[in-house]
Amino acid sequence: MQEENAGEQNKESFREWLNTQRSEDAYQQFLAEKKAEKEKAIQEKVDKGEAVYKDGVLYNPDMTVLLECCDNEKTSFIVPDTVRVIELNAFSYRSSLKEIIFNEGLEAICEESFCDCTSLESLSFPATLRNISFEAFEGCTSLKSITFKEGIETINLSAFSGCNSLESVELPSSLTYLGDNAFWGCSSLKKAVIHSNLTYINKNTFSNCSSMETLELPESLEQIFESAFENCSSIRNLTIPENVYEIRKAVFQDCKSLVNLEIQSRKINIGKQAFKNCKALEILQIDGRTIYFTEGFHFYTIDALKELVQANLEIIIAEDAFEGVIYDY
Repeated sequence: MQEENAGEQNKESFREWLNTQRSEDAYQQFLAEKKAEKEKAIQEKVDKGEAVYKDGVLYNPDMTVLLECCDNEKTSFIVPDTVRVIELNAFSYRSSLKEIIFNEGLEAICEESFCDCTSLESLSFPATLRNISFEAFEGCTSLKSITFKEGIETINLSAFSGCNSLESVELPSSLTYLGDNAFWGCSSLKKAVIHSNLTYINKNTFSNCSSMETLELPESLEQIFESAFENCSSIRNLTIPENVYEIRKAVFQDCKSLVNLEIQSRKINIGKQAFKNCKALEILQIDGRTIYFTEGFHFYTIDALKELVQANLEIIIAEDAFEGVIYDY
């Protein structure tokens, strides 16, 4: 009986193996068929004069638009100096790509162009580049350094989100728009310097950049939107420039290492939970007035804080703006 059971088990194991092998063979055949179909479609476009195919990359006829990298095994690529636009998904999910060199002349990088290029290590953008579209480099988890030059104007939604090896970023003065979640979850980012003329910073732009120690905000800044720097839990010192008149909900929530906060504005609205759980906060400076949250700081109430800072200033502080720092909510 035991021998019969063992025999049945062996047969069943063999059937499972055979089905798996057939499934794998079928999958490989499917891939081969899709590859052949794609190659045929590319050749038809080339034959009709609708495209140029060179070194595994497809372009429009005058090679001003890079349409697609058709070689999934490419590890390095130099973008020709004729190219002005890199199209949607052109290099997305090319996990072997380690290096991409952009030449002067490039003006736009479209949506998801390099999304999930998980081996890409560094980027240096040309001065001619104006626009990086949404999710263009999202999930490039090996990306450590980015160099922007004066000329970049727009970095869109989630352009570099999830680039969790990125260590620093400097944004030039030419930048006029920085989208929601642009650098969300860049957990190795230690330094962010914004030289630009931005008047507002969008939602979640740098949230969950948990290693950020240095943050320099531009003098032109007027508004900071929801959760822009939430859980930047390594920041110790922070200065809010004098032109900022609004800090919205949860902007600096869970910045748990923040010790010294200076608000240079004389007129500002500090929103709900803006500094919630900033439990290390010791010094708050507002327009030259200094409040020390040292031993015994819990005796402060939110009303006492308002009374202290609002004598000659137009400052509105939400009841729970400092929740977790002042306990009277």
